[in-house]
Parts: sequence; structure tokens; C-alpha cells
Amino acid sequence: MIIKILGIADILSSVLFFISTLSDAFPHKIILTIAIYLMLKGIIFAILADFASILDIICGIIIAVSIFANLPVLLIFIICIFLIQKGIFSLIS
Repeated sequence: MIIKILGIADILSSVLFFISTLSDAFPHKIILTIAIYLMLKGIIFAILADFASILDIICGIIIAVSIFANLPVLLIFIICIFLIQKGIFSLIS
């Protein structure tokens, strides 16, 4: 059950991050919350030596950096696709 909730949270994080890149008026607190969520989840599950958790930490850091800098569109798409596919796989399993 917790895996499915985390999967939904990953998909929601991806959608909100993508929307934030389209609008400058999007609240930075939401983006920071997404980044912190991904980094904490990554740290918690990195104990299991899961490679996807390490990628969660990296995605969280990049999302946090996106508040202060403009990221390349390709990097934004890669992060969004990674989080969506990870969320879908969590819902399927």
C-alpha cells in the first residue's frame, strides 16, 4: 500500500515540476517541498542500496536548483519521465 502512495506522489511531483517550468508565477515553496520529499525518500530507501533511490536524491537536488537557475528542457523532460515511469511501476507492482 505504501508503495502505491509513493508512486502516486512521484507522478504528482513530476506533473507539478513540469507545470512549474512553464510558469514563473508557480510558488517556489511547492517546488522546494517536492525536492525535499524526493531527497528524503531517496535517503531513506538508499539504505537498501537501491539505484533508483540514488537517482531520487539527484532529481531532488536538480529540482531544488531549478528554483534558482533555468534548466535545459531536455533535463526537465528526463526528470519528469523518470519520475512518471517510476510512479507507474510502483502502481503496477
